[in-house]
Order: sequence, then structure tokens, then C-alpha cells
Amino acid sequence: MFGLNMSLRQSFALILIHVVVSASYAASPFLLPEQFDVDARTNSISIQSGIAGDYFYASSRNFKTEFAVTAPDGTTKNVPVLAELKKFSVLETDVSQRGTYAIQTVNTTVLPTRYALIDGQWLRVMQPRPMAGMKPEVKKESEEKKDGAKHDLAKAEPAKVATSILESKLPADAQVVVSNTLNQAVTYVTKGAPSPISDFIDKGFEVRPITHPSEAYVTDGVMIEARMDGKPLSGLTFNVLRGASQYDKDSKRERPDVVTDAQGRAKVIFDQTGVYLLSTSYPATNRDRAVQPPAQTVNFGLTIEVAQ
Repeated sequence: MFGLNMSLRQSFALILIHVVVSASYAASPFLLPEQFDVDARTNSISIQSGIAGDYFYASSRNFKTEFAVTAPDGTTKNVPVLAELKKFSVLETDVSQRGTYAIQTVNTTVLPTRYALIDGQWLRVMQPRPMAGMKPEVKKESEEKKDGAKHDLAKAEPAKVATSILESKLPADAQVVVSNTLNQAVTYVTKGAPSPISDFIDKGFEVRPITHPSEAYVTDGVMIEARMDGKPLSGLTFNVLRGASQYDKDSKRERPDVVTDAQGRAKVIFDQTGVYLLSTSYPATNRDRAVQPPAQTVNFGLTIEVAQ
């Protein structure tokens, strides 16, 4: 990206993605390169990967994945993880060629979640959390009276809707299904003049920027396209969130969501420069617990840098 100041180019240690829970997803994977516009003298860069959760200014947790880098000449190679930590991973890749590189997650570990149909509602099946070394608490009579008062107050309050059930409480004849979650993330970096990025392969869930990532400007916005097995995905909601440093917690991050049209395309309009995370889930997270969870959900995140 040309004309970008050095504070943004060196934003790897400071720029952190903030995500707010919305109707379409609960958490988003991301890839964050230390530079989007690579200096001509630079031959390698590092990239951070993680899951941006609600109300976090940094990665809330890690996810196990491998990474593929497509060089400007079209060759693709897998890049090993340099460091795998609890909250994020770091990889390093060669950028000796001039042009645009695509970095994306591959062979990601699928996360299974079990759901049980209880009284017409699909509840998440949970394992009890062991509390090793904890001794039963002996309550004094005064504390028991307080607890009794709290219990009476709780009776007057409306009952909370159950969203999960313990494995030990499952009825023997309960219908149980497994819903898998797959995290996907992609980003692009350019060294020198931009080169064409790879097209759709028409297999599985795919999101590609129609606007070249090195030509993402506040004045023009960015066009993206989503497909499933080569077919356009219409009505898919993307959340648009601006990255912010840990010292800039009060800055405006959330941008209006965008929804894909009949061609699976959506245009994102920006009001300021910065690093943005465009995220979605497919199928969209359905909060109606009467509906059976899908066999697989893809959580997707595209990280781009927007210049003036």
C-alpha cells in the first residue's frame, strides 16, 4: 500500500483486532501481518494468527492450523508455525519476490460441538469442570439465612432460558448431533508493484476481494465476493471492524455491516484509514434453538489495510 505512514506499516505490535458479538458470529479468526506494504529491502515478514473474541483488544485464544503462502509467481507452499502460544501463533514467510502474496490458513483442526434436543430446544452438551482440591464450604447460620432470602428472590425472577446441558444430565434417549466449526482466515501483502491475486477455485467456502487489496482506499471502498462450491452466496452478512492499538480503546471501531447481493458481492465503505477485519460465518449463526445446528459452520476473517 503506497503513501502509508510508518506507524501503520510497523503496526504488528500495536494494531489489534477488536470484535463485538453480532448476529452473524461470536468470534472471528484473523491473520495480521507486520506489514501490508513490504519495503523493497525486506525479504521476510512475520504474521500473527488468532481468534478475536468479543470485547478483546487482542487475540482471545488460538486455533490450531497450518498456513499456505501463494507467491506472486503463482507457486504455493505451506509455511510452518514459528511459535504456537495459548492465545496466538506466529509464522514467518519469505517475501523476496516482487508482487502480491496471499497468506491463508489450511488444514485447520475442526472443532466439534455436540448438541442435544431437549424439549424442542437444541442445547449444547457440556462436560462438568473438575474442581480438584476444593473442599465443601461450611456455611454459618447467618449465611444460610441470606442464601434463603436470595433463593426466595430468585423465585420471583423469570427463569433463565437454558442454552446447555451437562453430559451427566442427558436423557438416555436424547437425540444428539455434532456441529463442526472450521476457522478460515486470509490476508494479502505486497512488495513493490501489486500483482494479480489468485482467483476462486470453486471448492468449499471462499471469499475473495474483487478490489485488489493494495488498492483499498477510503475514497473508493472495497468490493468482496463470497461463494460456496463456486455458487454466489447472497444475503451473507459481513461485519466490518477497524483495528485499534491497546492505547486507543475509545476509538470508533464498528462500521456498518454489509450484505452480499445476488452475485455474492458486497461493497465495504470506510470512513478512515487503518487495518480492518471483515468477518462472517456460513451458515449464519442461528439463535433459534428450535432449529437443528448445521453439520459444519465456517468462521471466516479477511484482514486488509485501507489507505488514504
